[in-house]
Amino acid sequence: MHVPRERGLHLLFVTSDVVLNEAGRGDAAAANLRLAALAGLTVLEALPEASELCDNLLDAGAVPQNSRSDAEHIAIAAVHGVAYLVRHAPRDGVSNCGGTISIFST
Repeated sequence: MHVPRERGLHLLFVTSDVVLNEAGRGDAAAANLRLAALAGLTVLEALPEASELCDNLLDAGAVPQNSRSDAEHIAIAAVHGVAYLVRHAPRDGVSNCGGTISIFST
């Protein structure tokens, strides 16, 4: 999804297989809605450099060992030069509405 340039702002939304796998989990109807929302976005490749960075983040303790998927998100974004990570945390952990959207600078 491309957001038109407005006041110097230019955003291009991308995703990864890690996100698609997470979005496909849980309640089938909710998963289908999440996957539909991601359809059409460019899927960033999990390059070998991202795998190495992911391992380094975990080994260094920058990301907890039990949060490998978080390290994968960070590593894939960093390797591809993604400036911001956007995370949606629904109120009930499952639904597609409500909750919090967090934006993290890489």
